[in-house]
Amino acid sequence: CHGLVAETISQDMGLGQRARSHLRAAQALERYHGDTDGPHLFTVAEHWFHAVPAAPADTGIDAALRAAGWAQTHVAHRAAVDQLHAALALIATIPDDRLSQLLIAATSYTDPQFGAVCIRIRELCDIVGDRDLAVPAMWRLAIHHWMAGHFEAGIGLGNQLLELAGSDDTASARLAGHIALGIAHLPRGEADLAARNFDEAVAMCDAGHDAALGRSVTEEPAVFVRVFSALNRWVLGDVTGAEQQMGEAM
Repeated sequence: CHGLVAETISQDMGLGQRARSHLRAAQALERYHGDTDGPHLFTVAEHWFHAVPAAPADTGIDAALRAAGWAQTHVAHRAAVDQLHAALALIATIPDDRLSQLLIAATSYTDPQFGAVCIRIRELCDIVGDRDLAVPAMWRLAIHHWMAGHFEAGIGLGNQLLELAGSDDTASARLAGHIALGIAHLPRGEADLAARNFDEAVAMCDAGHDAALGRSVTEEPAVFVRVFSALNRWVLGDVTGAEQQMGEAM
């Protein structure tokens, strides 16, 4: 009876009013339960999910992931998957610039927590099979590995991106994979291998296959790869080629 009454009242509300109602309910439940974990996390997460756009999608994502984490530790796998799907549904509502902010999570590329954020999102995507979000997360993780000096890990990640792309020559994963391999091979003194990957990536950008990746990361892939390719060409002694690539990047 309670559910029927609540549904009837909800149907009489406008979208904004419903969202604000869910926002107040989520806040009230969090005040009541505090930081304690338990099955109430599902109800809290559901309210935060429906509180968008009155509440930031980020809050709903955090609530869904927390509920999913509790479910996984209590062998409630179906509930955990449902919460992960809810998190991805909210992620899909975030504009590209906000998505980038979410992935960066207010940390720098060199911060160990940054890598943890990327890995967490990638794991989430693996569970529910979402490749579109996995690629930008892996791209950022590749840059994190490069800046942290984890070049072997960067090469492994680049190869995983190429595997993810499969036979699709236009896939964002393929572009990200070649760039990840290039920036990992370069500081290892493997300039020939780096050049091979940079050239593949530049060709993909020239063909317009960088648009999808460019919409979901803060860097401009066509500029990014040309800057590193120019540096690599200089290492190989190709000064003219280096100047040309840098000019195109500018």
